Order: sequence, then structure tokens, then C-alpha cells
Amino acid sequence: MSGVHEAGHPIPSHGLEARMEALEHANRRLSARVNRMENTMATQADVDALTAGLTQAVAGIQAEIASLQAANPTLDLSGLTAEVAAVEALVPAPAAPPADQPPAAG
Repeated sequence: MSGVHEAGHPIPSHGLEARMEALEHANRRLSARVNRMENTMATQADVDALTAGLTQAVAGIQAEIASLQAANPTLDLSGLTAEVAAVEALVPAPAAPPADQPPAAG
């Protein structure tokens, strides 16, 4: 790859091709990193969906525990209840809206 200077003098290409290859390689690596970062970063909608799913699952499990306890009053479900409480503690509380935004109706 040889270029021509404006005055008609040849531009040496011996280092240019290597530099272009290195630049293209660095660009590919940067693009790969950006893609990985975009694919691993959760959006607020992702977090909200996960939170809603966990909340719903915990409520369902608690209802099943209550049904089991009602049908079998002598059954010790304290270990299961404690584990559900541990999972429930992982569910974040709803975030407060920004000061300039009123709370959502609900």
C-alpha cells in the first residue's frame, strides 16, 4: 500500500500497513468489550421485572406454606418459612421517586 503525497512524492507504506492492522485489531477488541458490557448491564426495566418476579414467587411460596400448615397443623415448616424470609429479604424495596417527580399512583 503506497500513497502519494500532494507534491507527487511517494509516502512510505512499510509501517502504515502494520499500524492499520494494529488499529483494526484494537478496534475489534474495543467493540467486543463494548458488546460484552452492553450485554451484561441490566436496565432498570430488567431489575424491575426480576423484582416483580421474585415478589410474586415469594408470595406464591408463602401461600403454599400456609396451605400446607392449614392441612397439616403438626407439620414443622419453620425451616421452610425461614428460607422464604431470607429470599424475601433479597427483594429490594421500591425506590423512592426523584424529588421532582410525584409518587406513582397505586
